[in-house]
Amino acid sequence: MQDLSPYLYEYMFVGFSSSTGVLISSHNILAWSFEMNGKSDELDLPRLPKIPWDDNNNTRGIKQLQRILALTLCLMGLTLFLILVFGAKLILRKKRFVEILEDWEVQYRPHRFSYKDLFKATKGFKEKEVLGRGGFGRVYKGVLPSSNVQITIKRTSHDLRKG
Repeated sequence: MQDLSPYLYEYMFVGFSSSTGVLISSHNILAWSFEMNGKSDELDLPRLPKIPWDDNNNTRGIKQLQRILALTLCLMGLTLFLILVFGAKLILRKKRFVEILEDWEVQYRPHRFSYKDLFKATKGFKEKEVLGRGGFGRVYKGVLPSSNVQITIKRTSHDLRKG
């Protein structure tokens, strides 16, 4: 037991404050026993009032949880959408560099450069890299990225019926 009389005046007010952080909650004092001189009365627990139920406070808590859930679902949806978009972009990019093998190449596997390397060597088959034009396509100048060797590349078109 602690004697608080040196700290208390004859008349004064007492207040309480509490917090739970972000979530809304209710804190209630249902009983309090206090005595200035001597021992305070015992609390009769069965006679205490029932805990007040604040429907307005409960509704605010539910609405707050709904907002948190909606925000979480939106962020998850956005993340999934971005993963799908970047995944599709990656697949399309890989498709761009897919090599078309002809029947004889499948059987004999001659030494050849990947389309991706030739694409990089000619800076994407840019018009300014064209050296000339022939009956089967254009001839480009380029530099192999792996060895820095200058090369010429004739890009034939599969649509042509010549040759």
